[in-house]
Amino acid sequence: MQLTTQLAQQLIDQAQRDAEAQFNRQHALAGEGELALRRITDDGAKLKATEAAAKLAGTPALGTDTSPFSGGSSTGPARTDTDEMDDDEQPSRWLT
Repeated sequence: MQLTTQLAQQLIDQAQRDAEAQFNRQHALAGEGELALRRITDDGAKLKATEAAAKLAGTPALGTDTSPFSGGSSTGPARTDTDEMDDDEQPSRWLT
């Protein structure tokens, strides 16, 4: 009977240690998650402040493409088609 009680106590102690270790790991992960969330929130606030300052200064906001090459209709001259541009075309000497 004494041996069974000792074994049961050892199992209980081991289970408690395992539970404490698991709790500590989860607590550490939660702390890391909170820190990451805080950093993301701070970065978002900085980005909003930067965009607001850019708007006040009349500068385009981040991510806004105002270059003439951003798409839409082309205002430059059209490229001419040459044999160098199209590898699948037959050279003109083959046509004669």
